[in-house]
Amino acid sequence: MCGQKRSIGLFRASEISKISILPDQRELYWLFNGVIRYSPLPEQVITLQADGNKIKVTQQGVSLGHYSKVSCTSDVGGIKVLKPLNPDLPEWAYAGSVFFTAQKGFLKIINEVEELDYLAGVLRGETGKEKSAAFYEAMAIMARTYACYYGDRHKAEGFDLCDQTHCQVYKGHFPYAPWFEAAKATKGLVMKDQEGICAEAVFHANCGGQTARASTVWKNDIRGCERVLDPFCHQSKGAVWEKRISKEEFIRKAGITDLEWNRWKSRSDSLPLFCYDGLERPEQLKLDEFHIHPVRWREKFGLRSAWFDIEIVNDEVVFSGRGFGHGVGLCQEGAMEMGRYGCTPQEILEHYFKGMHVTTLDKSNIE
Repeated sequence: MCGQKRSIGLFRASEISKISILPDQRELYWLFNGVIRYSPLPEQVITLQADGNKIKVTQQGVSLGHYSKVSCTSDVGGIKVLKPLNPDLPEWAYAGSVFFTAQKGFLKIINEVEELDYLAGVLRGETGKEKSAAFYEAMAIMARTYACYYGDRHKAEGFDLCDQTHCQVYKGHFPYAPWFEAAKATKGLVMKDQEGICAEAVFHANCGGQTARASTVWKNDIRGCERVLDPFCHQSKGAVWEKRISKEEFIRKAGITDLEWNRWKSRSDSLPLFCYDGLERPEQLKLDEFHIHPVRWREKFGLRSAWFDIEIVNDEVVFSGRGFGHGVGLCQEGAMEMGRYGCTPQEILEHYFKGMHVTTLDKSNIE
């Protein structure tokens, strides 16, 4: 799906049973079961609470009934501010329309929003402020491409994409002009391969100097996501890291014996960095006769990346690594540096995605 509107499942990391909606100062219409009931005045709060498969609606403590569906929209583009009460979570603002249903005591919340607002919300969630226009535009193209590639990922659940890392982090509406300008400047632009198929536009924080092949992280390769040398991220904050853990935690999580620990420790006295010593990302590590899958160990020990070396110091294990994230696709800190050097969004994207090119969607999708 590559249309001009997106339907986004909100608060997908939590099970929301109760939420309040704080209207914008502009005119706001509430529709219960598809019928306009009334227009609340500014500053009046409406609370929705899941009651089985129905939604109990109250305003200032006064019950307005139970409904199977509740929708919130505005003829003048008002912003809806949602404040989850159970569980208690921070409030978020959303453009477009917001729809509510209930199932088994929990609310299902969907934001239907124009693509421009969706992309700006993704840039808010995935990039931060005060970056170059080229970086923002490259990320806007990435976000649009990703949304086109995975546009029906949650079709069975009644929406297109979720607001979590499972899809793209979407943080709703925030009036930061550079995000909107990047979305506008790249209208209709996506990455495609030579066959005209949208790229699977994945990215991570920092590759440490070399991106990873997708098959070393997941089950299959991804078109365009090859190993790429990246000299741009070396000086970034995520380029190198270190983590120390105790002997006891290492033995327990690695599943080794005390005998194996003692043998490795004695060897490390003469060869401190004995696990890996090379310039490329390792696909497999070896401690004595013990084989290590770096991606699994990254998860097992909560490491910043799967590119690391191991040293035993006294009764501690020191992981010394490079990069932050899975390492596949675009390296964000490298792309930021490329933007500062004056590279164009197209040059940034085509550096990380080999065989891909920036082009437009069909005319029918961008007019």
